[in-house]
Amino acid sequence: MRLLCITLGIGILIWKLQSPPEMIWVGFLLTASIVGARLAHRAKLPDILGMVAAGLAIGFAPITAAENHQSIKPFADIAMAWVGLYLGTSLSRPIIANQRLLKGSLYLYTAPVLTTFFILIFFDLHPVTTLQLAILSGISSPIFLDRAEHNLRDTWPFSLYVTAIGLCLLFLTGLIFGVEFILNDGFDSFLDLAADIALAVLIGIIGIELMYRWLRHIHTPTGQFMSWFALAFLLALASWHVWIQPLILAWTVGLVLSLRTKRGLRPKMRPPKAEALIAFALAHYVSGLVLDWQMSPVPSYFFPLIAALILGKIAGGLLSSRFTLQPIKTWLPLLPQGLLAIVCFESIAPEIAPLYFVCTGICLPILHLLSDQIVQKIKNGRIRALTRRTQAV
Repeated sequence: MRLLCITLGIGILIWKLQSPPEMIWVGFLLTASIVGARLAHRAKLPDILGMVAAGLAIGFAPITAAENHQSIKPFADIAMAWVGLYLGTSLSRPIIANQRLLKGSLYLYTAPVLTTFFILIFFDLHPVTTLQLAILSGISSPIFLDRAEHNLRDTWPFSLYVTAIGLCLLFLTGLIFGVEFILNDGFDSFLDLAADIALAVLIGIIGIELMYRWLRHIHTPTGQFMSWFALAFLLALASWHVWIQPLILAWTVGLVLSLRTKRGLRPKMRPPKAEALIAFALAHYVSGLVLDWQMSPVPSYFFPLIAALILGKIAGGLLSSRFTLQPIKTWLPLLPQGLLAIVCFESIAPEIAPLYFVCTGICLPILHLLSDQIVQKIKNGRIRALTRRTQAV
């Protein structure tokens, strides 16, 4: 209740000032998203849905202006980098080396990709866009999951694995088409690009090694948090120069840090799941999508894209259950798209990014919750019927 009153007070202050300082906007987004998460938790909904709802409400609010939203983008990039570090460091060598997870993840990822690709080729889209949309359709939703709730059913590792496969393929396709484009400008341009990439990789390897050794000597929670926050800040700065989204760049760095050890970073060395930073990142991104939404006509390929995504993920989940003996509850929470895929959609297909987020980031989680409750009620009914029969005998 106290946090809700603070949020309302900041909103009134923003309305009175018309052009408030950046830090007031940061506080407003931060408190509003946390309030949304707590209200969703009380309603027995995922906290992420509350954060997304807060971002939608802020985006449609009359006090929100594009200038104010753009002014706090540096802070949002730092928060996005934190989310990427959290997801990247969660993936470890034991998860990658697990043959059962590898087999199941390939089924979970390949089915929606192939389904989406063979449907989108019938529309007038650029081949590169078609391929990238198909690759993104298979990426899962690790940030939309409650790790503690789904950890025992391997849902969290499956989600991390599937997302890693998708991002690797997306990087490879972008690299191949990028090199082909640069070669058209001449071999000298290719050599300059290769030299820049080699220098960036060298600096990155040295920086990651220094960060790893630094984390080994930091034992206090405050020191760990400040170290990860400083790294997120540096990655946000780097993303502005290399034109890579901070979420993806930080995910890559976090993954390399985790793979630096045989069994991944220890829990105390990983960045904590900072609810405030994740809430702020989501609220800023969602409100920005609403502000950029021009209510343009929906492209003809949008609804076939959503249908192909759902059908492909269901087919991949059934194949994974058939060949890895995983229950349906393991892959059912992976139907929604992850934040990584939705962020990429903004640059690949900006005309459908807001509506795509609403369908795959909000409607699909709600659909999953409803289906889960229906299945649970059917199971409870069968258990009660079996109990009655046993008592009658």
